[in-house]
Amino acid sequence: MSGLRDLGAVIAALDEIVHQSAARGDRHGYFPALYRATTVRVQERLSVPVADGGFVDPGRLAELDVRFAGLYLRAEAAHRAGRPCPRAWSAAFEAEADDDLLIVQHLLLGMNAHINLDLGPAAARTSPGELPALRHDYLVLNDILKQMVDEVQEALRPVSPWMAWIDRAGGRVDEALASFSLRRARDFAWDAALELDAAPDEAARERLIARLDGEARALARAVAAAPVPLRGLVRGGEVDARDPEGRREVLRTLTAAFPA
Repeated sequence: MSGLRDLGAVIAALDEIVHQSAARGDRHGYFPALYRATTVRVQERLSVPVADGGFVDPGRLAELDVRFAGLYLRAEAAHRAGRPCPRAWSAAFEAEADDDLLIVQHLLLGMNAHINLDLGPAAARTSPGELPALRHDYLVLNDILKQMVDEVQEALRPVSPWMAWIDRAGGRVDEALASFSLRRARDFAWDAALELDAAPDEAARERLIARLDGEARALARAVAAAPVPLRGLVRGGEVDARDPEGRREVLRTLTAAFPA
């Protein structure tokens, strides 16, 4: 996916994944539909003045976002082709066949892999030796992510009233789902970027990324481990996950709520 030119190309690539998923009636498009919505918002923010919440360096931020998206798209392409991909992404892709998982769990598995594994390396590659200069725009990007989570929760209420669990931590709902916190993941990714930027050579960076992958894979196990009785309790509030048309409804809801 090194051929991605800009955020428009990223959105087009995500649209294609969502389109193919809708045609099949499977869950593979859940995360890219969410990710597409976020990318649209980032693209919109590129033209906003700094004083109004925009980026100090829109060009560099766009480069970060394209690089960031490329990591997901490469993992997704490898999975479709039957080639190895990072363990955290394998966990998310393999979970798509699990009828017992909730919509929120599928989304969290994708967010876990993309933020805890991909965001740090993408940031480090975008501003090597100059990460402090990226900090302001990184925080603005974080604000967009948090806002999107809130909006997606609201948009998906008709098909999943349990979206409010996405960014709650501290075990107030369920410790397995609360093991992923968007705020902690964003902070973790920044620390990972600093560590990668300080690594002495490429071999050291590869070892660090392998460690990130292992940690994200462990979090994926926790996210997917909601107790079976809890799943049964909340299943009644969701569209039927075993029904292809129900899965299409989830994708339609996401794409209609956040058009490009």
